[in-house]
Amino acid sequence: MILYILSMGWALLLLAFTLLLIRRGWRRAIPKNPVFTLLILALSVRLLPGIVLVQNSNYDIASYSLVSDHVLAGEDVYTREDTASRHPYLPFIMYWMAFAKYLSNSFQLSFNALVKLLPITADALISLILYFYLLKRISPDQAFAGATIYAINPIPVMVSSYHGQFDALPASLMLISIWQIDRSVFSSAWWLGLGVLAKSWPILALPSLLNEIKSYRKRIGYLIFLSIAPILGIFLYIRIFHSDFKTVILKSLSYNHGLGAYGYTYFSHLLLDLWPAWGVSIFTFIYTYGRYFTVLILVIIWFTTARKEKLAAGVLTVLVCFFAVTHAFAVQYLMWLVPLAIINQEYRWLRLFTLSGFAYMFLVYNTVILKLSITTLLPYQTADLALIIPASLPIWFVSIAWIINRVKNTQRIGQVQVNFSSPA
Repeated sequence: MILYILSMGWALLLLAFTLLLIRRGWRRAIPKNPVFTLLILALSVRLLPGIVLVQNSNYDIASYSLVSDHVLAGEDVYTREDTASRHPYLPFIMYWMAFAKYLSNSFQLSFNALVKLLPITADALISLILYFYLLKRISPDQAFAGATIYAINPIPVMVSSYHGQFDALPASLMLISIWQIDRSVFSSAWWLGLGVLAKSWPILALPSLLNEIKSYRKRIGYLIFLSIAPILGIFLYIRIFHSDFKTVILKSLSYNHGLGAYGYTYFSHLLLDLWPAWGVSIFTFIYTYGRYFTVLILVIIWFTTARKEKLAAGVLTVLVCFFAVTHAFAVQYLMWLVPLAIINQEYRWLRLFTLSGFAYMFLVYNTVILKLSITTLLPYQTADLALIIPASLPIWFVSIAWIINRVKNTQRIGQVQVNFSSPA
């Protein structure tokens, strides 16, 4: 109980320092070795809760354990009854899960702690990626401040260290891809392909990355190199575990988790509970067609706004739009926007997003994910509709306001450019 209280206190402390740093900026000389300092800071901030303070398991950690058992036994994860719905990803991270389980079994170490080491490491490396990326665009002290804000921001820390989710891995690979596009088109494609193999959502950066490439031949080459990692990963898995392409690929493509847990779909969920006669048809419609609505709005935002922006700004616009219109949602998604907001120096919006996101995460982690305590107060269904999901609405409102702001700013910049080029 003491460790649990300390872990929540640590998260609140990180929030306070993050907001203070965003508000005041870095006012001291940067360390002589900023890279080493950032790495030690980011790792320490994550390892303390991930290894020492949060030792209990959760649904996702339990899923990783089941997946790792099947991988070690040479069994197909996607067709086993206990993991068929627990691993909606392409075959990549499962090998780390199996390795962590092997170490746990061999040396009597905590699987809960070991399996978090990869996302914790990837999350800490994001701080370094941000520093190197920003260093070529802004002053060293500002670059160090931006990387430090990520290093201590409680949202990614809670995802990787408290929850054990591995979104930091695809996020880091996507950021490397963005960083590498000016150096090597094909290196960028390879890193993004690895990100997609880890989780599918980095594909949202693809339009902006392709937009940076002016040659159609290189764009085709980019798509080919992008596909290498996912294709190799799938065929390697098929060969080793005697699966088939359709089984593996459909798990990732058909993922539709979190419907009714966020955004506009919450109201369909509420309608389903209060007026089932009306709610069933509406909820079924959103379940069937919601993903197409999400894709449609993203395409519109891309053509009207994101394609006119620089690379990192365009990716941020697409991801913010995703948060505003998505039909499906999971709490670990919240870390996606943090590094891109820092790259684009969107600190006013990052502050609002961090506050609203942390408030929601703090509630969910303390009542459902880390400790299922909400059922001692209310039935889960009642608590979900009346308390837990409504707590995510501020994030949704921030996302809507944020995307509106980005669209307006892009249009205004476009109008200024037109006026400057006008003979009048």
